[in-house]
Amino acid sequence: SLHASGSIKDLQVLTVKSARYGAFVGLPMAVVITVLGGPILAVWMGSAYQNDLLCIILSLGACVGLIQVAPTFVLAGMNQHGPLALAQFLTSAVTAIAVWAGLAVFHLNLIGTAVCSTIPGALLLVFWIPPYTARCIQIPLWEYVRKAYMAPVLSNLFLAVILLAARLLFGDHLRSCVIIGSALGGLALIPVYWRYAVPGSLKTRIRAGLRFPRRVRPETFVPPSASQPTTLPLD
Repeated sequence: SLHASGSIKDLQVLTVKSARYGAFVGLPMAVVITVLGGPILAVWMGSAYQNDLLCIILSLGACVGLIQVAPTFVLAGMNQHGPLALAQFLTSAVTAIAVWAGLAVFHLNLIGTAVCSTIPGALLLVFWIPPYTARCIQIPLWEYVRKAYMAPVLSNLFLAVILLAARLLFGDHLRSCVIIGSALGGLALIPVYWRYAVPGSLKTRIRAGLRFPRRVRPETFVPPSASQPTTLPLD
């Protein structure tokens, strides 16, 4: 409806906010899997399944895709999804060919296959969709990237530092590394996300919901003292 009404400013705000909130949701998961993915697999399935590099490759690919979900829906609402659909189709074809070649021709291992299945889509999502989205909503690319992704990236760098510190301190104790790192990282994200991610209207509703009604003290009757006799009105 915003596109049909010609309200380009409102459309820019909607697209930037959707990309921004998508990044705020997707980046923490990618950071946790990137840093703690190996220990999580080791605690869950045993040390034989710990593979840090595989977790990094797959989490980064999934994170990029999750971040770009909201802008692609906006492009579909603007009826600008034709080139996007064609680009995604070609990328899927390239991915299938790369995986087939990696397995049948080059006999790649698990890491090589993960790279073949992730890199084409990640390149499309990073280097093609943001410029195309910025062009469709008539906003400079740098302004779009700055407004949509700078705050989420900087916020989750703080999370990454905490998880890396937990990984270094508790590297030999995988269960403690996962539990303590996740808990401290989550607690650290609360004030950061409250400041930069939570919309002002939602903050207002949360504050209003947390306010407890004041207890009204009943008025107590204080009888007059004997030295101050009461005077009755005369008719």
